[in-house]
Amino acid sequence: MKGNAEQVSTAPGWYEDPSRRHASRYWDGAAWSEWVADGDRRSVDPLLSTPAPIPVPPPPASLGPIARRAIWMAYALPITLFIGLAVGAAMLDASDPLGIFDAVLAVPWLVALHLHIWNKRVATALVWRAYAVAYLIWLPLYLLVLDPVVTGTEPELGYLVILALLAPSFVALYLYAFSDWSVSRSL
Repeated sequence: MKGNAEQVSTAPGWYEDPSRRHASRYWDGAAWSEWVADGDRRSVDPLLSTPAPIPVPPPPASLGPIARRAIWMAYALPITLFIGLAVGAAMLDASDPLGIFDAVLAVPWLVALHLHIWNKRVATALVWRAYAVAYLIWLPLYLLVLDPVVTGTEPELGYLVILALLAPSFVALYLYAFSDWSVSRSL
């Protein structure tokens, strides 16, 4: 049987047998073949009548741009508030220059998080890629190694929890920095 235009666009593969005589039948991309399968057993069974057209699989579910943005904002607002307060506290503590340096480095990270959410391009991809790599190395190094050495304390388990909570924002920074900047995306 030759497929119609809708069938031609469906990829070759095993699909539910339109004749309902077997579990599945092979679609070669243009027509139903005589190859059938029932579980692990494959055999040949020619089609004698015109079966129903191959079902077109539904497109993958998508949240849509508004829901995607709302979910990211629900995550980003508390993170921005938390990091903003931490940056402010670090700036007030002049006795910790490493903390001030870390606070200053955090600002572009928050900017990238929000630029990712709103799909805005600022600066160049090269700048964001260099920053993303540097910051994704810096923050765990600072929290787990440098800060404990400078303060003379053991690394805190809470820092691992903080890093885990911040993981989606690191993903946003990576997605923002390493996405295709030549394509204008719309949300």
